[in-house]
Amino acid sequence: MPGMKTGTGDDPFADDPDPTEQEEQGIDTEDTANDDQDKETSDQKEVVSTDESEENETGEGLKQDDIPWVLRRERVKDGRPEMIPTYVRQETADAEPEFVRDVEKIVGRDVYKFDVREAAMLVAMEHPEEVAAQLNDWGYKYLD
Repeated sequence: MPGMKTGTGDDPFADDPDPTEQEEQGIDTEDTANDDQDKETSDQKEVVSTDESEENETGEGLKQDDIPWVLRRERVKDGRPEMIPTYVRQETADAEPEFVRDVEKIVGRDVYKFDVREAAMLVAMEHPEEVAAQLNDWGYKYLD
C-alpha cells in the first residue's frame, strides 16, 4: 500500500516468533516469560521509600539492610545470582503446587514459588538428619 512505512509493524496479523527461533537467537523464552510475570507483580507492589528524610527511632537514616529482602527487591530473581538446576521425580513435581498453597495459607498471602523452594532448601539444611532419612528411604542405606 502506498504511504505505509516498513518496520516492525509490517504485518499486524503475523504470529509471535517461534520459541525455537528465539532460543536460536539466544533468547531464553522461559526467563522472558518469568521476567514479564515478575514485572507485572513488581508493578503491583508498594514501593518502600529509603529517602534520607525518613528516620528510624534511633535517628539514623533507614539502611537497605533494615528493609526485609522480599520488600527491597524489584523482581523475584533479584539477589539470586546463583541458579541451581534441579531435576525432580514426577511425584515431587506433582506435590509442589499443594506444598506452595499450604505455605501460602500459613503466611497469609501469595508467595513466589522461587521463594518457597529456597526457603525449603534452607530449612532442609538446618535438618540434615531428616534429609538423610529420606535418602535412606529411597535406598541409600543399601548402597555400598
